[in-house]
This record gives sequence, structure tokens and C-alpha cells, in this order.
Amino acid sequence: MNILVTGASSQIGKCLLPMLDEKDCACTCISRKGHLGDTNITWLKADMTTGMMNVWQEKNQSAIWIHLGFLPLATSHLKAAFESGIKRFIGFSSTSVITKKDTDSGEERLTIQRLLEAEKEVQSQCETFGIAWTLFRPTMIYGYGMDQNIAFIQSAISRFGMFPLAGKTKGLRQPVHAEDLAKACVQVLQSDNARNKVYNLSGGEVLSYHAMVERVFRSMNREPRIICVPPSMYKLAITLLKLLSSRYAFVQTTMVDRMNIDMAFDHSDAKADFDYSPRAFQP
Repeated sequence: MNILVTGASSQIGKCLLPMLDEKDCACTCISRKGHLGDTNITWLKADMTTGMMNVWQEKNQSAIWIHLGFLPLATSHLKAAFESGIKRFIGFSSTSVITKKDTDSGEERLTIQRLLEAEKEVQSQCETFGIAWTLFRPTMIYGYGMDQNIAFIQSAISRFGMFPLAGKTKGLRQPVHAEDLAKACVQVLQSDNARNKVYNLSGGEVLSYHAMVERVFRSMNREPRIICVPPSMYKLAITLLKLLSSRYAFVQTTMVDRMNIDMAFDHSDAKADFDYSPRAFQP
């Protein structure tokens, strides 16, 4: 198979490219910096925000496009992709479009709106052009220290030796490993049942937010040191932290309330359609 991969430098991409290479797929990967790939991987320098005409005009014979980046970046390229010969599209959205739909954060509302609009646009354009599509909505992604969830918890534990939680934090979580999402990309390529569908992709274990943090401590060979603080104090601490350092700009005070909200998702439809079998939480 000839496959075009955008967002290949992501944590999912780090897992996916070796899998595709093992199956002797001819891959063309897009990077803003360019990169020298391995045997069956061709790297092209392009930026999806400013245009990829050099990619589509080359007629690289790719019939499948796997987009691992922010979904809205793909919508403006679907017509050119179709004209270049793309017949299958696989992209990633997020279960956040469900769990954060009532968020008080303006920034989060904008992101959710863009994702939902992109989902509709992908489906509409693909149906117009006759491109078979599959969209994934993963839960909390982890695996290679490139995320803003588990990696953030690990960073805080390393730096402070403890981690604060707001209240009992009984909200359920189902973290999903990047490698399992990469496997899902490969699996749907061999499944006609997965065409033109949206799937929630969760991890193989459901656990409370509190238990999740404890698991992170133990994976770092540390005894859990968890401090429970009132939600109002937690939000104040986040606000101060963001003022002190731009590295924490992504942390939202809305995460405090969500610690006690269930964010687990059933993935039985993915199991039935393409044998999706994610691992238990292994930070």
C-alpha cells in the first residue's frame, strides 16, 4: 500500500511508521522541517497551515491518507488530496468533543467547536469526492512523554515529589496508549466495516483519576504522595502557576472540576469491526 502520513512526528506517528514499514507499505511522510527516513519512508518538507501543493502535485501515488495531526488542518486539503488519487482517509478527533462540551473555558470551547466542524467537513467532503473515511476519537493519550496529561503528572511528581488532587477525584478515566492507536490505524486498513464511521477509542482499563495518579507514582518507583486540596485553592494555584511560567499555559482550571467527572468510553464497536484490543494502563 502507498500511504501518506501527516503528523508523523507525533507520539502516534513514532509507533505507526515502524508498523507500516514492517508491512512493506510505501510511506510518504510530511514534516515542516523535512527528514531523512528509512527504507520505505519518503519525507517531504511541507506545512499544512500554509499549503502542501508540492505534495499533491507530485502525484506520489498514495491512495491512503492517515492524518495524525489536528483534524481541522486536513479539511482544506481534501479536494487536492482527492485529485491526487487519495481514496481513503483516516483522521483523529477526540472524545473531548463530548466530555468538554459544557466547559467554561473559552479556549476549550473554541477547540471543541473547531473539531466538531472538522468532523462534519471531513464526512461531507469525503462523501462528495467518494473517499472512504474513518475518524477516531481517542480518550487521554499517553506513551512517550509528549502528551499534556500523563506526562504532566510525571513531570510534577519528578519536580515536587507529590501531586495535588481536588477532593476525592473519583471521576473515571480510560487512558489509551499511543501504540494502540497506531495499531488501530493499521487494523482499519484491512476492515471494510470501518469505512465511513466514527469510533471512540479508549484504553483497556477503567480507573478513577485518583487511582490513575497512584499508578503513575508506582511506575516511577515512588510511593504515592497525594495531597487533597479544596477545588477553589487548586484553581487559584493553577492561575498562579500559569502566571509564573509559560510552560504551564496549557493547564486549564476547568480540569479541576473534571477530576470528579467520568470520562470513560465504551469501544466495543471498534472491537467488533476491526478487533481493537487496547492494553491496560501502563504509564
